[in-house]
Formats: sequence, structure tokens, C-alpha cells
Amino acid sequence: MHIPPNKMSCFHQADIWISLVEVIPLTTKNILGDAKGAFTHALSLAYNCDDYYSKVKDELSKQDLAIFVLEDVKLLKQYILEEGASLEILSLAEEVKSTNTVRFTVFYSYNDSELNS
Repeated sequence: MHIPPNKMSCFHQADIWISLVEVIPLTTKNILGDAKGAFTHALSLAYNCDDYYSKVKDELSKQDLAIFVLEDVKLLKQYILEEGASLEILSLAEEVKSTNTVRFTVFYSYNDSELNS
């Protein structure tokens, strides 16, 4: 099959992206219990930052959570070069690659009192 050069961009391959995400509950029925929010890393296969954001947002909404802050969005390859990667992140990356689903590291929750200390 011959693909004209100007059509090649339609066939970009998705790559694994990662970011630090601060989440807040949308309802009282969520995985955070009584916590006011939490921090986690989110990993997803995506074509670009917008695609990544959309997938993470959709997956969090299924858990009655919303993105409060999304920071340091980058390709996993870049993240590993700059910061290294824990076994947890490497294991989740393998899951993401084989299942094409969004995965999160442990959610580190907080309450208002913990933010003021």
C-alpha cells in the first residue's frame, strides 16, 4: 500500500504519556472517601496532550473525580530520562500498553487541615 507523504501524519502511533494529577471529588460517592482531594500519576496511550487530557478526564469522571490540576504532562520516555521511574510506573506502563486503558498510581489523599500545616 502506498501512502502519499502528505497523508502520513494521519497514521501517527499513540505513545504513553504521564503527568501528575491533583483530583477532587465530584460527589460523596468516590474512591477518596471523605478526603478533599488527592495526588496521583496518570498514564495513558495518547496521540498528543489533548488526547491524553481527554482520556484521563473521562476515566476520572467514571470514578466521580475531576481534574483540579494537571501538571508536567510529557511522554513517558521523557519522564524516565528526566526523573527515572519506579517499578509501579513501569508496571502500569506495561498494562497501559497491553490494554490501552488509563492507569493511575496510588492516590495520595489529603484533607483541608493537611493543606494548612
